[in-house]
Amino acid sequence: MTTTMSRAEFEKRLEDLCTRGGRREWPPKREDQHVLLKSATLMLEPQREYSEAELNEPLEAWVDQVGQIFVIDHVTLRRFLVDAGYVQRDLAGQRYRINAEKAAEMFDDDVASVDPVAVVAEARRRIEERKRAYLNKRKDE
Repeated sequence: MTTTMSRAEFEKRLEDLCTRGGRREWPPKREDQHVLLKSATLMLEPQREYSEAELNEPLEAWVDQVGQIFVIDHVTLRRFLVDAGYVQRDLAGQRYRINAEKAAEMFDDDVASVDPVAVVAEARRRIEERKRAYLNKRKDE
């Protein structure tokens, strides 16, 4: 990506990625991967240093609440976050923390205030509402 992604673009892309029907593999497009990885970091406290066990809890929550359509577990997500540079691991492999510089390269500052759980939940609610309206309309015909 040559320019940073705005909050509106980020939220729209996150909705599109996480509300498609059925289970799917991790997306092959790098930009999509970055949106998902950034959304996972939004489940973490920015200045906190995490042990592996402490990091697993918010990553499990992300898998369950945001990335539930993807065939991924928290261990693989953690590896992706480290490999892509979103999370830094100390040399002993014991402590983790967010790499704030990585997000600054790719996303506008206001993306940091996005609640990925709320964005995806609201998108799912709207989809269900549209389905109900369509079914009710068909029933009335």
